Formats: sequence, structure tokens, C-alpha cells
Amino acid sequence: MEIELDLEAMEMEVWEDAAKDRGGAESFFTDWDRGFASYPDVERDLLIHEGDDPQVCLEAHHIATILEEPTEIGTTNPKHFTDAHEGESSSREDNILTVTALSSICDLAWHGEL
Repeated sequence: MEIELDLEAMEMEVWEDAAKDRGGAESFFTDWDRGFASYPDVERDLLIHEGDDPQVCLEAHHIATILEEPTEIGTTNPKHFTDAHEGESSSREDNILTVTALSSICDLAWHGEL
């Protein structure tokens, strides 16, 4: 029973806003509501093809071109966004950073380490 209570407490901590003393986590983000342009050349050259991942890259590329400042995309799926795949000419990360205006990709996946 004690372990179960500890797990429940840990679960609640996950939902706490670690930045609440600095205006809250939401204050660090801006919702993009200005639409997105079409980038057929970028779309053609992207190696990423799973699900809506190409659209995520294109939207991030568009934001980076409009903002004209370093723009990073975060992912919890390194298999699709950063890893190298057999038969592809480069890693997904190198490909995305080459064909888009993104400056970096941050791997946010948990890899079993604390």
C-alpha cells in the first residue's frame, strides 16, 4: 500500500508546473496562429515519412523562416526524427537540419536513465 501511495504522489508531481514561480510553463510558449506556407521542395527532400511527422517538420520549418532566429524542434521519437536508417543517405537529424531552416533537434525521449 505504501508503494502505491508513493507512486500516486510521484504521478501528481509530474503534473505540477515546475516553472510556476516564473509565470508558469505556458508563459514560455507562443501559440502559432498565422497559418503555414507550402514548401514542396522541403517536403520532397525530407527522409521522414511516418504519420504526420513530415507536417510537423514543415510547420517547424515555416516558423523558423518567419522568425528568422534559431528554432529547435523537440521529439520523443528519435527513431523518426534523429536516427539513421538502413538505405537512407543520412541520419534523419542531418537530413532535417540540411533541408529545413531548423537549427537543432532535441531528443526528449526517456532512454531508461535517470
